[in-house]
Parts: sequence; C-alpha cells; structure tokens
Amino acid sequence: WKASVPQGTASSNLAPSVKSCYSHHVAIVKRSKKLENLVEQKILEFFGDPDSGLTLKKSFLTILKKRMRKAQKLAPHSTVLKQYGISSVGVTL
Repeated sequence: WKASVPQGTASSNLAPSVKSCYSHHVAIVKRSKKLENLVEQKILEFFGDPDSGLTLKKSFLTILKKRMRKAQKLAPHSTVLKQYGISSVGVTL
C-alpha cells in the first residue's frame, strides 16, 4: 500500500483507511480535471474559435496603434502598493 499523502503533512499521520479515502479523493479530482480539459478541447475542436474570422473596427485599431507607439510605463510593485494604499504585509510574488 502506497500513500499518496506527502510525509510531514498533517494527513500523513492518519489511519490507513482514511489515507486510502484521501488518496481516492485526490485521484478523482485529478481525473475530473483531465476530463474537464478533454471536454473543453473537444468543444473547441467541434465549434472552433468563436472569434475566428471577426475583424476589428478601424476606430479600435487606430486607438490600439496609438497606444503601442507610446512608451510603456512600468512601476515597481512597492510603488503600486503605495499608490493604492495597500500594505505590503502578507503580499508575496
């Protein structure tokens, strides 16, 4: 019997029957995610990209080109936090 529960976690001290249930749950979640991805892929294959063939309005293209010519403004994370009054405590990148 192999436990899929990493050693050192709170659940690694559980009884074998609970570990088995936990392992089963993890396997179901993984299969569910794989199935979800497969269904999404097949829907895209069947219906295609809904935006395919659409064109952009000339007014939007003009605005977009204008924005792309401007220099990009980059600000350090700390500056953005100060600007919006957010404390950096507990914020990780």
